[in-house]
Amino acid sequence: MKTDLLIIGGGPAGLQAAFEPVSKGVKVAIADESFAFGGQLRQQTQVFDCLPQPYEEERGTVLCEKLMDRLRPFEIEWLSRHTLIGTY
Repeated sequence: MKTDLLIIGGGPAGLQAAFEPVSKGVKVAIADESFAFGGQLRQQTQVFDCLPQPYEEERGTVLCEKLMDRLRPFEIEWLSRHTLIGTY
């Protein structure tokens, strides 16, 4: 597999981090150990009221869907159920 950018972790930070490069034409892959992307937001039913702009007060589950919806138009290599190991 060849990619320009590999994002490790498909939680809210990983989804947010993917948007800018993929919208500029960078080939992006996102790997996560879970079967679905969105991290803990997929389970958060409480309303978050201190989100950065452009997000408004909303439930975590809704925010998760918004982050995913922003990425759906782009070609991203979605790698669920992947374990990554680094050696340094």
